Amino acid sequence: MANQSRARFLQTILDGASANGWGTEIPIAGYRHIMLVISTASSAAGTIKIGGSFLDKDDVDFTASAAVDNEWDFVYGYNYNSAAGVVGDTGFVYSGTDAVEQIIVNTDGLNTLNVNLSNYSAGNFTVKAFAVTNQ
Repeated sequence: MANQSRARFLQTILDGASANGWGTEIPIAGYRHIMLVISTASSAAGTIKIGGSFLDKDDVDFTASAAVDNEWDFVYGYNYNSAAGVVGDTGFVYSGTDAVEQIIVNTDGLNTLNVNLSNYSAGNFTVKAFAVTNQ
C-alpha cells in the first residue's frame, strides 16, 4: 500500500519543446527526492541539462549567466536505466533515437530547479519533475 502521508507533486518543466531554451523553474526546498522524466519524440536531437540554485525561485534567473548575484549551476543526474551518472555540464544527450529516461537529481540543499534544452536540432522534448518528501 502506498504511503498516503508522503507529500509529493508532479510538474511539467518542458512541454514538447522544439527549440533551445529553459523550462519553467520550480521550487524544490520542501522536497527530499527529485526525479525527472525526460521524454523525446520525432527523432529528437539535443541536450538536456539540469540547473539548480540555492537561491529562491524569485531570486535566480536561469536565462542569465551565473554570477555573484545570480548563483546557479548545472547539477549531476543519475539515470535509473543505465545506472550512469551524468555530470551537469555534460547533460543528457539525444541524437535522433527517442527515449523515455528516468533521472534522479542531486538536489541536496537546493531551493530551485530548472532544465535547459541546448544543441537542439530535431524533435520534441518533454521533461516532468516528480518530487517527494518521503516523510
